[in-house]
Amino acid sequence: MNNNWIFQQKKRKHPECRVFFFHHAGGTAQIYKDWDLGLSEIVEPCFVQLPMRANRMGDEMPSSIEELAEAFIRDCEELFDLPCMFFGHSMGAKIAYEVSVQLSRKGNNPSALFVSACEAPCGSSEILPYASALQADEEVILDILRDYDHMLEEEVLEDRDFLEYYLPIVRKDFYLSDVYRKAPEEKLRCDVEVLAGIDDAHVILSECSLWKNYTEKECVIYELPGDHFYFESRENRRFVCERINEKAEALQKLPVEV
Repeated sequence: MNNNWIFQQKKRKHPECRVFFFHHAGGTAQIYKDWDLGLSEIVEPCFVQLPMRANRMGDEMPSSIEELAEAFIRDCEELFDLPCMFFGHSMGAKIAYEVSVQLSRKGNNPSALFVSACEAPCGSSEILPYASALQADEEVILDILRDYDHMLEEEVLEDRDFLEYYLPIVRKDFYLSDVYRKAPEEKLRCDVEVLAGIDDAHVILSECSLWKNYTEKECVIYELPGDHFYFESRENRRFVCERINEKAEALQKLPVEV
């Protein structure tokens, strides 16, 4: 299958479910490199690449997370033939949630949602609280990027050729993330697992707990050692993969609907 959304799909012989991974603002699907090695053989991971970057440089970014989720679902419909779970980090968590909501409206309820380093979408946190990322001065954007732990090295931020390519991407990503707001009116019918680094300066842990209002099922919150990119720790990454594996194994034990 040739699908620009799916940067990499690790095929399994007998998958029980597919897990779609959405990356953070300003990131790429490459951040999930080698995650498949920690996942069970019954889990078929699909690493999603958002428009404007890497192999999708010529693709336009939708004007909202709602539109992005709608396009993703439309273009990836054939991949929803198995039970699906969604994992999203930071802005990717908002996308994963919106995809879950829209799929639920179609009667295709996700099996689980994993939200990483992200407050619930009713929260007040913003990347740029006083100015839109689309109009903010370049130095404002660069200061924000410097403030995110381990996101980009200083020498990269001083490369003008790179910035000409990268700043439009990060401006649009920050904007979409900031304007996305959703009250918990449409509750998911799947478990939600929330993961956050206890030293993450960009996430309000108390607002992460509000994800419990977005599902009729169980919501569990894990506070892990580390900052915004807590899963750079091999131990933390192993923990996240184990949580996904456990959810997949639980699917095997569900009674078969006749």
